Amino acid sequence: MKYLALLLSISATVSQAATVVHATFFDDYLQDDQGLTGWYIYDDHTGSKGNPLVHSPTTGKTYHGPTRRDVNQGYYQRKFMCAEKSKVTWSADLFYCSPSSSTSNTVHTYFNSQDFGAEFGWVLMGTGTPYVDETLVTAGPNTCNNWEFKKIMEPDGNVDDGEAPIVEAKEVFDLKFKFRLIGGNDYAAISNFKLNCTAIDAGDESDLSDLEERVTDLEVAVSALETKASNTDANLATVESKQAALSAQIAQVESTATDATNRVTDTELDVADLTDELTALSTKVDSIDTSNQGGELSCNTYSRGFSFSRSGLYCADSSETMVSCNTLRGVQTDSDGKNYCSGAWRLQAVCCSAQ
Repeated sequence: MKYLALLLSISATVSQAATVVHATFFDDYLQDDQGLTGWYIYDDHTGSKGNPLVHSPTTGKTYHGPTRRDVNQGYYQRKFMCAEKSKVTWSADLFYCSPSSSTSNTVHTYFNSQDFGAEFGWVLMGTGTPYVDETLVTAGPNTCNNWEFKKIMEPDGNVDDGEAPIVEAKEVFDLKFKFRLIGGNDYAAISNFKLNCTAIDAGDESDLSDLEERVTDLEVAVSALETKASNTDANLATVESKQAALSAQIAQVESTATDATNRVTDTELDVADLTDELTALSTKVDSIDTSNQGGELSCNTYSRGFSFSRSGLYCADSSETMVSCNTLRGVQTDSDGKNYCSGAWRLQAVCCSAQ
């Protein structure tokens, strides 16, 4: 039933805006100076060309043309619209005669402003299919009797000229065949133009809708990933900031440890110095002669312990006399004439008394 409906709908009607195509349009070879209800044929040099046609009783064909060198860069143009949302394709038979051996004749097909490429570029005799139609031959000069034939279909899947365009229902579009003929005896003609409006049915619309929904879902997913990546970057920046602060703290601890190490080293040196002094005092005490019992001095050692503040040591017995102490200052005498040992470190002193 679908194909029967398609066959029944192969027709074209005319609107004020353009020729409406319901499925397939076969060329009616009509002329219209606005290109709405027929073809508008124009020449860059002379303007509107009317509607030059050739009818062949031998082949039953009708040709647009022949177009001569004097319409260099002329064109055939017409506006169409599809009755339904459709994919648009078109085809035509192209006939050309180029007795010149090195011309660069072309015809371009345009959908609106999109150029679907050049046909029969750099034509040399024998590149197309030979074609003989006495009616077409006699329509041109007697010197142009080597006509050739080529069928063009657009968009051409073998040529990188873009995908078949899609139009909405009743959307006006423009088709144009534009010639460039270089040689003075070069000619071209077009016949059997056909335009197809292949409707995009509901199934295609449904598939398209599903695809659009999938695209939307993908866009949402991409957006979520971008947000997550942004949050990750922020977290990374926070971690890097914390690492920098921790590094500063570690550096401070290392500096403090270095200071502590230096202080320990200084303390060890002080202890070594005190040990040397104590050894010297012990040697001095041992050298005192105590063998004489007749009033000679007898010595003992007296220490009052450890202090970091200024302090002093006196002999425990007032009858004793301090003879030495282990500070650099040595034995000091106070205002009462009493000997004492003073300093800010561990104090040791030697006191002597008569026996």
